[in-house]
Amino acid sequence: MAYSRGWSDSTPAGSRAANQIDDAIREKCVDIHERMDSTFANDWTADPVVAKPEIKGNVVGKRLYIPGHAFQVDSSFAAASAYASGAPFSGLQINSADPAIGGPLILPPASVVVITKIRWRVTNVDTAALSMTLYSVLFAVAATRVQEHTMAGALAADTIYDSGTIAVNTDNKMLYLAIDKTSGAAYKLWGVEITYDVRDCRFTV
Repeated sequence: MAYSRGWSDSTPAGSRAANQIDDAIREKCVDIHERMDSTFANDWTADPVVAKPEIKGNVVGKRLYIPGHAFQVDSSFAAASAYASGAPFSGLQINSADPAIGGPLILPPASVVVITKIRWRVTNVDTAALSMTLYSVLFAVAATRVQEHTMAGALAADTIYDSGTIAVNTDNKMLYLAIDKTSGAAYKLWGVEITYDVRDCRFTV
């Protein structure tokens, strides 16, 4: 928007009547307010003043994509191929139901990161249930695995399973994703989309 007045370092003029000094102060306050709202803060009158995201460095709704071939198959199970629909390294095909496959989720190791959504793209050849899970482990001796989020799917189709809105704080955790199908026939993991927020652009990938 256009400012009410152009900026001047020489106002109020010395010739302005003394009984108008309150008007001059209010005008200068408005001039500063308008410029701060347009460049620095959404609301200069807020207490405390909150800087605009582009100033503060917020990143909301950032996305990270993990291809299926980045996942690893349990060493006891060799019936897998690093392809999907004939395209080399575009996904991981599991040729029969077996223990979970897993892959790392590498995000900035700081509490500034909150995972807000997980989407899995999977082709399931039957209606046997898939389990898709996010786990965490603290980087500490004797730390145990924690299930942060899980969801199930059983559609015999190429499908994107969407967690909807979630809130998982990384809290300096090591994170990994796993998908499991304990019965039925083959499935293909194409990849996973992670949506996350950070409050400081220095902590992002």
